[in-house]
Amino acid sequence: HDELEQIAHAVSHDLQEPLRKIQILSNRLMYVAGEKVDEETRDTLGRINNSALRMHGLIDDLMNLTSLVKEEQMEPVDLNIALKESLMEIDEQVRDKGARIEAGNLPIITGDGRQLKTLFKALLDNAIKFSKEGVPPLIEVGYEQVGKDALDNDIIKPAGDQQFVLITFHDNGIGFDNQFIGKMFRIFQSLHKRESAYAGKGIGLALCQRIMANHGGHITAQGAPGSGASFRLFFPIKE
Repeated sequence: HDELEQIAHAVSHDLQEPLRKIQILSNRLMYVAGEKVDEETRDTLGRINNSALRMHGLIDDLMNLTSLVKEEQMEPVDLNIALKESLMEIDEQVRDKGARIEAGNLPIITGDGRQLKTLFKALLDNAIKFSKEGVPPLIEVGYEQVGKDALDNDIIKPAGDQQFVLITFHDNGIGFDNQFIGKMFRIFQSLHKRESAYAGKGIGLALCQRIMANHGGHITAQGAPGSGASFRLFFPIKE
């Protein structure tokens, strides 16, 4: 695992440096050329810059994914604090979209605080990104304790009377067709075409699934086109 992370860091550094140069040079060209170039050339330079920015984001997300192979630091984590800190990191997106987050009182569970904050941030970011045009996002975060019968049918049920902490993220966004649920959690898979306003990098939900697996839990999703989406996080309660 340590070797894999070292390789990932080395590759990241080797990729980030030329990307920085591409951005610097394309910005310099736009500044120097100014009004001397036509609209098509300015558009091309803008596309180069945006592509480099997108690649930066992909590399950062891949680094987050590879870092999850490390041993987890399991300790009591107050999920109310994890949610609050996650919201602080995406405060700008929340303000820009006029998003509203309604959360009940969440429990304290045993987990890796850093990973749980990353998990919540990814789900909040996902809900804001896939909001309806002109409709302020509403994200409801709930908690309840459930038994194994609450798990989806395609999840192998644990033996005995296993109980779970269930955290639900529900939004009022564009939703999705349930036939694509299996595709959603695969790395680099997106339900939207690259040119779509909703095109994603296809890493966020794969990251969520890895974090839940690290905690011995499960993540499930349910949605409907135009009617929002719900993501359910099942954390096993240890005796």
